[in-house]
Amino acid sequence: MFTKKKKIISNRQEIGNYIEGFDVYNSLFLKNLLDPILYREEYTIVNYEYRPDQIAQDFYGSTDYTAILIIQTGIKARDMKKGTKLYLLPKETVDRIINEL
Repeated sequence: MFTKKKKIISNRQEIGNYIEGFDVYNSLFLKNLLDPILYREEYTIVNYEYRPDQIAQDFYGSTDYTAILIIQTGIKARDMKKGTKLYLLPKETVDRIINEL
């Protein structure tokens, strides 16, 4: 299973740092990110319809978490409509997963 590269590309939240080639399933980071036993917070889309980047900014405080948000939800941007409930890992949990790699 692939683990963190020695050299970090761009920023720590860039999922390309934790994926080998194009195989998104070959990643310890994604395995940990999708762990069903981890606590998730409910986020209801009120604003930012179809805008996962703005949802990441609102929930995590940075658009750097956009890909992490998309991977967690498993839904496409076109399905991110007002009223949709997302269940997201808290920022502290995501950062802990990254730091423990």
